[in-house]
Amino acid sequence: MEKERCFKSCLKENKKPFMKIDVILNLIQDLQRGLLSLRNCERGRFQIKFGMTPNYNNGFTLIELLVVVLIIGILAAVALPQYQKAVEKARAVQAIAVVKAMGDAQEAYYLASNAYATEFDELSIEVPGEDYVYTPTGKNHKKTDRFDFYLYGGISSIIAGATNWDKDKVGNSAYAHYYIIRLANDPAVYCQIHGDNDTYNVCKSLSRGQTTTVSGKTLYIVN
Repeated sequence: MEKERCFKSCLKENKKPFMKIDVILNLIQDLQRGLLSLRNCERGRFQIKFGMTPNYNNGFTLIELLVVVLIIGILAAVALPQYQKAVEKARAVQAIAVVKAMGDAQEAYYLASNAYATEFDELSIEVPGEDYVYTPTGKNHKKTDRFDFYLYGGISSIIAGATNWDKDKVGNSAYAHYYIIRLANDPAVYCQIHGDNDTYNVCKSLSRGQTTTVSGKTLYIVN
């Protein structure tokens, strides 16, 4: 009880306005103030006892700083994976919108030509990305730093798609994460995991558990 009264009285003497920052930093600042006030209170009592003038303006001890650093580290470890998932999900949503538009343009082209387009300039939309030739197929693709957009013409069941890769690894299948595709005569957009490499569970989270099976492969319905 005595420590609690001393702690409260010292808090009044050291009261300062809180900084208007986010909740996590406010909690850390409160912890710092509490540690400082309690330590200064105990030190002040010791100084008074031996006839010394109390000094409540000393810095933090190493232990106090280590405690704060530890708390920040724990919060960062919890928040970083969630942040990565949110960023990847936002990228996927953008790619889904592009693939959906590509599929719609493919269906419009089919109505006019009785075949699906094989080149981007045959479509009525502008597909984002830089032109390049995908070596395994020799076909023209569009690439951004994370996605590779492509068209399949002829009688292929896949008429438009995008592959998600590691940054700056576009075109190397070893770094693929998932595919976003449109099928012929099907308005839905699907997400397919590349092997077991579903780093952020994007397909599952966007589909909300809705799946279908095509040619023995599980496709997640994402639009």
